[in-house]
Amino acid sequence: MIAARVVEDFVDRFARAWAHGGSAAMLTEFAPAVRPDSRFVQPLEKALVGPDDLRAFFGRVYTLIPDLRGRVVRWAAHDDGVMIELELYGTLGGRPVRWSGCDRILLDAEGRIVERRAYFDPSPLVLTVLRRPRAWRSWWASGLAVPGR
Repeated sequence: MIAARVVEDFVDRFARAWAHGGSAAMLTEFAPAVRPDSRFVQPLEKALVGPDDLRAFFGRVYTLIPDLRGRVVRWAAHDDGVMIELELYGTLGGRPVRWSGCDRILLDAEGRIVERRAYFDPSPLVLTVLRRPRAWRSWWASGLAVPGR
């Protein structure tokens, strides 16, 4: 069982990171919580392991949606971590885009990430890219256009 304070501190860090947005802010907030073996699983991307993979992933995401931000809607602690529902929003191809998801995050006793598994339906995001030709260049440049990268 992870101490309640550890989980609350992690959720505060998570909320700050998404509220500020930007690759640098995300890495600043998340760096202390990422172990060399932290695993990150999400739709449209191969599983990531450790801080270098996470840094590269945020770089790709913020190439596609430079102003991406997020808002924690609600969260709930469980024995080995936390579930966080969030709403993400930004500008893609010159127009607003938003979607919701849920992250299941397993933590160690110090509040560092063992595994983060993101759950969301990527269809609206993919359809948005397809419907906005202005987004095609950033989609390709981000590297997210290559499935399982």
